[in-house]
Amino acid sequence: MHDLTRLLPRHFKILDLALAGLAVKDIAQEVGVEPQTVSNVINSPIFQGELARRRQGLNAEVNSQLGSSISEARNLIEQKAKDAVGVHVELMQDSFDPAVRQRSASQILDLAFGKDAKAIAGVKIDNCQINLLLQAVEESRDV
Repeated sequence: MHDLTRLLPRHFKILDLALAGLAVKDIAQEVGVEPQTVSNVINSPIFQGELARRRQGLNAEVNSQLGSSISEARNLIEQKAKDAVGVHVELMQDSFDPAVRQRSASQILDLAFGKDAKAIAGVKIDNCQINLLLQAVEESRDV
């Protein structure tokens, strides 16, 4: 086996193909060399070092993109939750039907504390609680 002392343009092509996930046989065919030659190149310490450096860079880039995607998703979810609360607040304020007001209040509590939180806490929603919830929402808007 020959140890590489430097990477040649052909080696960088092998590197790109290896990073793309191609098998040794496929890389050899693409580059126009024998599979054993590709194996020798891939197993050389200088190639392995460059491969590790590039993978680390790719991982950092993927993590960065993933982080921004997660952040964007969180922002979108938060905005949609606020929109949903807004709709339910309007229903509580504008509806004359006590059942609609109660369901809207229940939905707001579910959004804020999770499903079944009311049952665990023993909260029963009546007109007084609806008015208190509306007051709390209004006060939170002023902040």
